[in-house]
Amino acid sequence: MSTTRQVLDVLCRVLGMDDAAHRHMLALAGFLPSAPLAAPAVVDGPTRALLESWAPTPATSPTTRGPQPSSPC
Repeated sequence: MSTTRQVLDVLCRVLGMDDAAHRHMLALAGFLPSAPLAAPAVVDGPTRALLESWAPTPATSPTTRGPQPSSPC
């Protein structure tokens, strides 16, 4: 079952959605083409060196730092 664009337009108006939300809803429903992909960013020398220096550093999260205290519940 599918809906029409007119139904989505009315829903957006009734819900008080702004233009960005309206476009997003239409895109999710397949009524708008997806946004073009951005061009790849150009990274200068000092920034590239900084990023490459991070490679051997492991990422951590609260769940990988070892045993966590148990909750009282």
